[in-house]
Amino acid sequence: MLSDAEHQSFTDISLVADVLGLEPLPGMLPAARGAELTRTYVAAFLDQHLKSQRPPLLERPSSRYPEVKFCPATCGHS
Repeated sequence: MLSDAEHQSFTDISLVADVLGLEPLPGMLPAARGAELTRTYVAAFLDQHLKSQRPPLLERPSSRYPEVKFCPATCGHS
């Protein structure tokens, strides 16, 4: 789970906002950080499931990515 990130953090809106010089909307990560987090964790997920690797990034929280929280399957659901 990403803290302080809502749906619009995973769209192109933040990239367009950066280009236009607009402030990010509430609940939207800065474009570069959102892209870095998405790219890093999707790559680790694919390595685990397609290459049968065990990326340490998916085993425990990383100080490099403090926005990422590990929690049970029901985390963040009402």
